[in-house]
Amino acid sequence: MTLALFLIAATSLFAQTSIVAENYYVSSNGSESSQCGGYDLPCARIYYVSGRILPDGSKLCIINIQPGTYTEPAVGITNSRVRFVGLNPENTIIIDYETRSTSLYTVSNGLLLVQNLQAQNRATKSKEPLFSLTGSGSIRIDGCRFTKYQESSSYGPILGAIQGRVTVNNSRFVNIPFSNAAALQFGALVDSVFIADSSFQNLVNSLGHGSAIYATMSQTQILSVERSQFIQCSSSEGGGVGLIELGRRTSSASQMFILLDCKVSECTSEGYGGAFYFRGVDDFVIYVIYLM
Repeated sequence: MTLALFLIAATSLFAQTSIVAENYYVSSNGSESSQCGGYDLPCARIYYVSGRILPDGSKLCIINIQPGTYTEPAVGITNSRVRFVGLNPENTIIIDYETRSTSLYTVSNGLLLVQNLQAQNRATKSKEPLFSLTGSGSIRIDGCRFTKYQESSSYGPILGAIQGRVTVNNSRFVNIPFSNAAALQFGALVDSVFIADSSFQNLVNSLGHGSAIYATMSQTQILSVERSQFIQCSSSEGGGVGLIELGRRTSSASQMFILLDCKVSECTSEGYGGAFYFRGVDDFVIYVIYLM
């Protein structure tokens, strides 16, 4: 028996002292003026601030969001550095336009940190994620809560990434029905995923694998889930909680799936794996640390 120990160092996405921060303010009773954004004249929507963000990433745009409900159109974040901060998490809600056909926020090579917000997806006809990572950038979700919009039927993913780095910390995903989607979806070119101190409860994927996580792991990818709980998660196919799909192993690369100090309760699947279903191609290497 071989004992493998892994030391993983994580660096804050925004801990670069050379970056200058600019603060903006948003209020549901705010202004639509081109001059809005200051503390005394907040903008009525996040969208009005996003158009002023420098695309070269030379500044960190901090958008302070007052309590209220915001219906927002889609925004692309290319090379920008953006931080959303809810000033009262329980009463700060973002709702996307029902008719959108793209992700609400799409990040390519930029950085997006979302803190202390509630988000509700009402675009039931769209299978695009609320948040998308399409390039080598990063998304961090911290202290957020995601729920369904009223009694709508089913949704696409909350977060979908095909490249880059993703961190989800101290967040809740509650009472969301999916159809052929999971709350968090990761493609083969994603560098790393770190999920910690989060809760996934009453998630249902009525058509497909996994309700909380669907991950297609590449040769160098790490997917780490720590101190989190999965309660009453179910899917119509393999993996009530999640599907972990593994690629081919090479001599210089391996894949790591780490499940540390987590709780799984009342999760079911009509296929393989009531909790996690691992599906691989040829030989693969996987490290699982599972402590209850």
